[in-house]
Amino acid sequence: MAERRRQRASEFELRQQEKEKERVEAARAKERDREERLAALNKQQKAHIEELQKKIQLKVNSIYILFRQNVEGSTTHTMYRTKKNKNKHTPKPKTSKSMNIKTQLK
Repeated sequence: MAERRRQRASEFELRQQEKEKERVEAARAKERDREERLAALNKQQKAHIEELQKKIQLKVNSIYILFRQNVEGSTTHTMYRTKKNKNKHTPKPKTSKSMNIKTQLK
């Protein structure tokens, strides 16, 4: 009887150890799987961030180009208007005929 009890206890102990090994192995596999999924998500997120940064840089570049074009166009337009206005507002040279009329009126 005592022998049989020891044998059952020994078998029970072996089964418990085997269950513990399986539990530990399952926990390791689960952790490995979690780490792999996390690494894949991090890689995907990094790629997404890089893509967004490229899009932002393209937008910044295009906005800068438009800004430069507007500044250059504005400068050219202002210079043209200034030149045009100068021509409009400069007094016409007096001719001898108009001077004669004025002197006659005095």
